[in-house]
Amino acid sequence: MNSKHVVSSEANGGRTRSSQTLRVKVCGLRDEQNIEALLRHSLSPDALSRNALPVDALGFIFYPKSPRFVGESLRPDFMRSVGQRIRTVGVFVNADVDIILHTIERFGFGAVQLHGEETPDCSANLRERLESHFPSVQIWKAFSIATQDDLTPISRYDGIIDLALLDTKGTAHGGNGTRFDWSLLDDYSSPTPFLLSGGIAPEHALEIRNIQHSRLLGIDINSRFETAPALKDVGAVHRFLDELK
Repeated sequence: MNSKHVVSSEANGGRTRSSQTLRVKVCGLRDEQNIEALLRHSLSPDALSRNALPVDALGFIFYPKSPRFVGESLRPDFMRSVGQRIRTVGVFVNADVDIILHTIERFGFGAVQLHGEETPDCSANLRERLESHFPSVQIWKAFSIATQDDLTPISRYDGIIDLALLDTKGTAHGGNGTRFDWSLLDDYSSPTPFLLSGGIAPEHALEIRNIQHSRLLGIDINSRFETAPALKDVGAVHRFLDELK
């Protein structure tokens, strides 16, 4: 992996880390006012004075079958302004590379999240194309987890992707609202750092704080923090972040 693509887990050695290092991605957004409210709360003087855990990345889904599909909801100039304040992530499912590149150019994403059955060869091809056109854009890859065997394929992507996202195996490509058995994280051995995803809810803060794994970079939250598909409960998100810290 090219060193400029490496995502540091900021681990403190062994299988331990401080909850202060956790990164937080909020996924499945498309309402501009909701996005601004989320950022405004996270970057408020009160939040900064309390050293509150911030939101570090926002995810935008470009999969037409998803109830959180962006469609034509977001203006490119608005998205570029958001990208100047926080990392924005375009989420794709088995999409053509040219479509991904066009969407990056239009919205200015800082990362691409592959959330389908993209193979290591497909991911490597995307990496090569990104090197030529958008060398600073990272590749994140989601993996659907139900059993220990579902962790095995991740090692085939080592050196290709920057970050793995461990989601719950379900009927939909994400947003199922259910969680897998987090004790399986003990069997995660890839050197690639990961985000924990899938069914994370406000009541899980303490359990997440107690997870000890040197490759756990952060968490990805979505449907359990919504008042409607793609509309996040800003207060619930930030109460959760306070508890998580």
